[in-house]
Amino acid sequence: MIRVISVAAIVLFLSSSSYSQEEQTKNSLIKGKWALQFQIDGLINVRGFQGGLLSVKKHITDESAIRIGFGISTTISSQNSSTKYFRNDSTYDSPGYEYHEYRLNLVSQYVYYTSPMSKVNFFLGAGPQFNYSWSRHGSGTISKSNSVGAGVSGVVGVEWFASKEISFLAEYSSSGTYTWSESSQSNGFEENKNITKYFYLNPMSVRFGLSAYF
Repeated sequence: MIRVISVAAIVLFLSSSSYSQEEQTKNSLIKGKWALQFQIDGLINVRGFQGGLLSVKKHITDESAIRIGFGISTTISSQNSSTKYFRNDSTYDSPGYEYHEYRLNLVSQYVYYTSPMSKVNFFLGAGPQFNYSWSRHGSGTISKSNSVGAGVSGVVGVEWFASKEISFLAEYSSSGTYTWSESSQSNGFEENKNITKYFYLNPMSVRFGLSAYF
């Protein structure tokens, strides 16, 4: 509810200021135009609309565009333990613990606008998506995992231009992904592996965004 109220307040503010400058605001749905897209999260927080790190859009015609979202994340941590075990008059230091994780995701969509000359535009689109992850953690026993996923995502939404270069959008999206994953555990003497394959359908809740055209 807070997110909806904040988006509405921003829209009303920009629309009132832009209307005082122009009686009618034109949009930027023009061939060759680029846009950076951000997802509105909470009251004032924004982040990449798709992919988490960077979301861009380029119009290939007045009615259609290509959207690309890219994300990458890394987690690396280590912990050295000083715990000692006394067994049979011998001292053993417990091994340190390390954790490494890398994630990459890419999503691309072809988007079609039903009324590019209008201030309020309905759009729909679809395209491929890809994700990859790898992790390694443990001390005496090392656990590893990696997964690769590929699928298709679809969107339907509406975009409203507060000014020629700034627009707000709300959309529903859904995706289907086929994932192959492998996990293993090794203690230096033996290794156990497990391979999993699955299909995952992920309908997402509505999300709000902001586009800055240039």
